Amino acid sequence: MNTQPIGTNRFYHPSLSKSIRHKNFECFYTAGDELISNNIVDCFDEVEKYLKEFYEIEYVPFVVIYIYHDLRAMNEAFKRELPNDQCCFVTIKGDVSLVTFTSKIGESSVKPILAHELSHVTFSFLSGNKEINNIQQTIPLWLDEGIAMYLDKKFRVSFAEIERKRTNILKHPSIDYFPQLSLLYTYFNRLDESIEFGPKGMMAYAYSYFCVSDMVSSFGKAVVVSFIKKLKISKLDFNELFETYFNLSVDEFDNKMKKKFLYNEMN
Repeated sequence: MNTQPIGTNRFYHPSLSKSIRHKNFECFYTAGDELISNNIVDCFDEVEKYLKEFYEIEYVPFVVIYIYHDLRAMNEAFKRELPNDQCCFVTIKGDVSLVTFTSKIGESSVKPILAHELSHVTFSFLSGNKEINNIQQTIPLWLDEGIAMYLDKKFRVSFAEIERKRTNILKHPSIDYFPQLSLLYTYFNRLDESIEFGPKGMMAYAYSYFCVSDMVSSFGKAVVVSFIKKLKISKLDFNELFETYFNLSVDEFDNKMKKKFLYNEMN
């Protein structure tokens, strides 16, 4: 068995008997799943370069990647039932960040998944974000997830259709709910209680994406990235710093964004 980096043991599965190391990551996988691990090696440099340019940094933090063979192995590692074998996670506890998914994701998903999950790792490194329990983190999740979705769209196939579906989720909700930014510190797959990635979670993901897209469009990428980096060193709390940077409170920004959806003001 391979020696596991400190901090990753919690999600290790005995089937992860093979490993490959490339520059800024180490990937553990099941024998027979060499294709997906090789795809990651082939894609990593392009994704890393993209993240470095967006975040204006010299390097992306080192990550460990676990590729479970299938959903059963992933369930056993996580010790709970996950909805499907397309689930991807990144844990940000400790000094080593761990990205996990299954070999069933498909070749076309490798780049967007890497961009999304490595964005979480980089965001946490730059902002000082931490997990404080199993369902929350210290910086509002809408910013973390919104940035990750904003970045992964570069590598998504038929992204216009994905964006249309996200708009419909918010404009035509199937439940009496609309996310409130000031409350979105909780992981979105926990918003529906026992239902992993249910309707409330999907609305929170969609809303986070559009909020970040609006921030970048309105204030510029450089300002948004500067805000993220300032979070780590500022004595102001998130809401105070947000208002300093963007000249409106989080609630005012939230209300502005809601009007775009609820009153059909989307461009």
